[in-house]
Order: sequence, then C-alpha cells, then structure tokens
Amino acid sequence: MSFFESLAHDQQERAIGVILSGTASDGTQGLEMIKSEGGFTFAQDDSAKFDSMPRNAMAAGLRLTWCSRPKKSRKELARIAKHPLIATRRTRSAEAIFPARVANSGT
Repeated sequence: MSFFESLAHDQQERAIGVILSGTASDGTQGLEMIKSEGGFTFAQDDSAKFDSMPRNAMAAGLRLTWCSRPKKSRKELARIAKHPLIATRRTRSAEAIFPARVANSGT
C-alpha cells in the first residue's frame, strides 16, 4: 500500500495529498484514492521543474481541489487546516501509524 493510499484509508475526508515536481505517475493513483474518500488534492502547476507527475494528475481527469504554484497552495492549505471539520477531529498518534519508525528514531 502506498503512502497516499494509507493516508486516504486512515484520514478519509481529512486526507490532503500534494503532488509537486516529479517524474512518475504513482502519485496520480494516490490522489485518486484520496479523492474517492472525499479528501483534498493539490498539484503544482506548470511551474514544476519536473512536471510529468503533476501533469499526469491533471491529465487523468481527476478533479483537483487546487492547482497552482507552491506558494499559493501553501496559503490554501493553511486555510483548509483551520476549517472546523478538519481541525477538530482527533487523529491517531504517530506511534500508532508508524510504530517502527518512531521506535527506531530515538524520539
């Protein structure tokens, strides 16, 4: 299971997937999972240095929540994060989601 698939499954409508510069198409599949759960999907516009990953997401017919330069996306992400439906629901702890990483990180 990919990171985006895990995120979609765990966070459902609270999931936020962001595709920036990249050359593969696996991010598109992850965004499709997030969108199917009602989550938010972002892709960098044509300003990406390596634009095939965000371009694949746009070409897939996926209705992205937001598509722009990272600076503008950052502002929109901050606005969404403050929405009461997003900000008030408790999430599982990092230890529950990534037990091996947290145990091995020394934190």
